[in-house]
Amino acid sequence: MDFFDAVAGRRSIRSYSPVPPPPESLARAFEAATLAPSQMNEQPWRFIVVEGEARDRLCSLVAGSTRMLRDMFPLLDADSLAFAANFLNDLGGAPAAIVVTYPAAESEGDLKVNLLAAGGAILLLQLALRAEGLGSVCVTCADWVEDAIRQDLGYQNERLAAIIPVGFPDGDPGEQPVREDKTVRLREWPV
Repeated sequence: MDFFDAVAGRRSIRSYSPVPPPPESLARAFEAATLAPSQMNEQPWRFIVVEGEARDRLCSLVAGSTRMLRDMFPLLDADSLAFAANFLNDLGGAPAAIVVTYPAAESEGDLKVNLLAAGGAILLLQLALRAEGLGSVCVTCADWVEDAIRQDLGYQNERLAAIIPVGFPDGDPGEQPVREDKTVRLREWPV
């Protein structure tokens, strides 16, 4: 698949077929993600694949995020809140999920560098998954239950960047909405 086709075709998938993603597809996606730029090529991220009972346990923890949705998103209507809660209860039925972590850091600057690098790896991972015919979505609200996830998965000195449900899309996600151009071009500095 052409790079620009992968970018244009990537969607946030919230409903999945129960068919598990092929291990070789995941391996290629992880290989692509490791090519993300990072300071001194440190690659400050880790991908933890959860499937089966481990995925079910992760879903039960992530479902705890729904109680925070009502406080954090008072502008959402009841249908949107119900949709979000339903998705979080089972991660859209995704047969696998990837927990992405990055190293905790002493300084705010180092933490930011690590998180930005992990974000780049997440983007490449999602584009590679798309190129493999798989769907994904970046779930960040699990941050509210990070301590429980950390305890269950046993990682130390790391922070949760995101959870990426992965699988074959169950249906057509539709067209990507077109947003206004956010690009600003400057020829002189300061403005």
